[in-house]
Amino acid sequence: LERGKTSGRSDDNVTAIKKRFRTFLESTMPVVDHFAKQGKVRRICSSAPIEDVFEDTKRVISPIVEAEVLDANRRLLASIPAGDLDAYRALTSDDMTCFENETLGLRVEGREFHDFYLALAAARGGKGGAGGSSAGDKKVAAASQSTMVAPSVRLLGPHTAIVSYNRLVQTAGDTKVYAETRVWSDEDGSWRNVHFHRSSAGREARPE
Repeated sequence: LERGKTSGRSDDNVTAIKKRFRTFLESTMPVVDHFAKQGKVRRICSSAPIEDVFEDTKRVISPIVEAEVLDANRRLLASIPAGDLDAYRALTSDDMTCFENETLGLRVEGREFHDFYLALAAARGGKGGAGGSSAGDKKVAAASQSTMVAPSVRLLGPHTAIVSYNRLVQTAGDTKVYAETRVWSDEDGSWRNVHFHRSSAGREARPE
């Protein structure tokens, strides 16, 4: 009502406010209650100072965004040994850049370099090592699996994230470890990998 004194809005009156509140109780709250039962509702006090509301919102949203980025990273790693070119392209930027073992220390820009190795993995029916963005170690011709160890996500604003981790790549013959960092960008509501750096950690384990 106080806002109605200066807002110039015709719907800032007692009748309209009662209607809004009734709509909130009848239409909005059932939706809130539905998702609250699923543990998907977070409550933030909006009457606090703006700075406090912002910090509280960030504490609630950050873990959700971090989980989304980690999920995208896992799906990307899974697409590599599977030779799933469609999934790989959906999760990477057209002009992605990288430094990795396969580039021999050079900075490579564009996805074509990686598409070549994904096509090789697909031709083998999803078999092959998965050392990096490519099919990886071309000498290995067995199914492989990648595991992120101690992943860390750093959010740089609402649309950029950096994921760092050690990556274990298992095959029937051995396990290799790499240090890997990937930069993700939220492009049109979808997370895409725009840059990564991968290097060998210099350790290798073979099954007994």
